[in-house]
Amino acid sequence: LATIDSVGLNNSLIPANVNSNLNFYQNTTPILHGGPNEAFLPNRTRVRNVFHYENHWDIATAKTVRHRIANQILGGRK
Repeated sequence: LATIDSVGLNNSLIPANVNSNLNFYQNTTPILHGGPNEAFLPNRTRVRNVFHYENHWDIATAKTVRHRIANQILGGRK
């Protein structure tokens, strides 16, 4: 599961049926910003939180974010 600067209430807890979460977030945009995620069951779910400096509207289109998500999906293959 890839999450990109998700904004909302109680959305930082990743459920146990998720194997791996790659989370990108920023805090440069007031009010509209995500934060670190955590696993509901840390022994079942691996969470990687990555801070980026892009604002809320630009983080999803950042090349580094897109490449890391693609690499995660492809398992290092290109």
